[in-house]
Amino acid sequence: MVRKYSSVFLVLILLHITTGSAFSSTRAEKEVQRREEVKAQVEKHGTGEKARIRVKMMDGKTLKGFIEEAGADSFVLRESASWAPTTIAYSDVSKIKDKEASTCQKILFVWALLGVASLVLFRGNTD
Repeated sequence: MVRKYSSVFLVLILLHITTGSAFSSTRAEKEVQRREEVKAQVEKHGTGEKARIRVKMMDGKTLKGFIEEAGADSFVLRESASWAPTTIAYSDVSKIKDKEASTCQKILFVWALLGVASLVLFRGNTD
C-alpha cells in the first residue's frame, strides 16, 4: 500500500516539475513581452502633435505629451507642460494611455450639456 502511494506521489511530482517549467515563463520573457507591447502601442499612435499620450513609468511617475520620434529601443516624448524632449526606453514604461477623452467621459459631457440646455429652456418658459 505504501509503495502504491509513493509511486503515485512520485509520478505527480515528476509531472509537476516537467509541465510547470514548460508552461511558466521567466521574468525575462515577461519583460521582453511587455517591452514589445509598449513598442507596438507607440507605433500604433505614430508620431507628431496628434499622437498625444499619457505614459506611466515603472517608478510610478506619469508623463503627458506627444511622441516626437520612435526608435528601436526608445522613443522621444515631447512633454506638454514644458515642451522638453524626454527619451524614454520601452523597458521603463509600465502603461501607455491615449490622452483623448474616453467614451464614458464623452457621454457624460453630452448629458451635462443636455441638462444645462434643458434648464435654460425651462427657466425661460416659467413666465
